[in-house]
Amino acid sequence: MGFDKCGVKFRLGELTFDADTRQLVGADGEVHLSPKAFELLRILVEHRPRALSKNELHELLWPATFVSEANLASLVAEIRDSLGDDARHPRFVRTAHRFGYAFSGEATLVAESARPSEAASFSWLLKDGRRLPLRIGENILGRDDDVIQIDSPTVSRRHARIVIMRSRTSRPKTCSVPIRRCSTFRPAGRSTSTS
Repeated sequence: MGFDKCGVKFRLGELTFDADTRQLVGADGEVHLSPKAFELLRILVEHRPRALSKNELHELLWPATFVSEANLASLVAEIRDSLGDDARHPRFVRTAHRFGYAFSGEATLVAESARPSEAASFSWLLKDGRRLPLRIGENILGRDDDVIQIDSPTVSRRHARIVIMRSRTSRPKTCSVPIRRCSTFRPAGRSTSTS
């Protein structure tokens, strides 16, 4: 998804993770993470729920550099400590034994309030000739009550996640991450603001 360039925030339990400002903020203020630990958390959240191998994480964190495997374990311990996580009963960072790590917690996108100039800009999906509006932030499609409702036997309860983010040019930017392959829908274009 590459959300570090999109300027989005996620709720990770009681904490807010902001990749753009490189902050992890809780009720008592900013939670300190070393730069490498922050980068590892960003990578794990970005690729959630997929488990990333230790080799893949080493390449992303320390490209073309040899570092001890203990460095990665230390960063994971630092992240768990910051999130109040427990390795034996993880809420956020799961160990894939003898493989690597995955972000397994709930990461809820914090919706940004639209600027006045963006009020007329929106994105939507077309389904059977109907427009299903998408808001800035996370949009979940499926059959659950708390999602954009799609009545179809081929659609799962939480079928797909579409994230609409404001880009640096003040226009909405769409980043879509399928939860499952979705051939039932055809994404429609994005309207532009009328100034």
